[in-house]
Amino acid sequence: MRRRFNPSQARDAAGRWTAGRKVAAVPYARASLRSQTVGLNAGTNLTRNYRVSIGGYARIERRSSSQVESAIRNTNDKAINRITKKLSPSEKLEPLVEAGVRKAQQRAFRKVLGGQHDLGKGVSARVGTSRLGLPSVVLRKGTHKVGDKKRNAGIDRYNSRMQGIKQTRAAAKTPRPQRRKKAA
Repeated sequence: MRRRFNPSQARDAAGRWTAGRKVAAVPYARASLRSQTVGLNAGTNLTRNYRVSIGGYARIERRSSSQVESAIRNTNDKAINRITKKLSPSEKLEPLVEAGVRKAQQRAFRKVLGGQHDLGKGVSARVGTSRLGLPSVVLRKGTHKVGDKKRNAGIDRYNSRMQGIKQTRAAAKTPRPQRRKKAA
């Protein structure tokens, strides 16, 4: 008698169904200049269309920037300002040109260093940038499942969405102009 296909059950090397569900647990560590994070993600497939996943992490975070971080950011900002001044046709367009230069810089950084690096013993590393554009390293068991193209697209989407939120908040804080003159 043939068993029905069940995608949620794991098979052994001979192709036989094994008892129970296959659970994958992936420990990871992320380090940047401002914070260090260690965590664990675990999950299993219930059916072909449903998956259960859980995870947790612990983070140590610096609340103010260190001297190294400040030096890197200052140098980076000065370089970007110089490039922006040269590329921008007018002062009004400088913020847009600066945003484009920052985006190009982060993309170039991820392109040069951001690929997946196999460290041996089932550990892989990926170099990238934090939200502030500072370098960060992610170590994890196994390989990173998401390719570079998809990862970069997700980072760009996230950054542009956060930039929109930031601009909306900044616009909300501007005071309203006075409508009537004060009585003398």
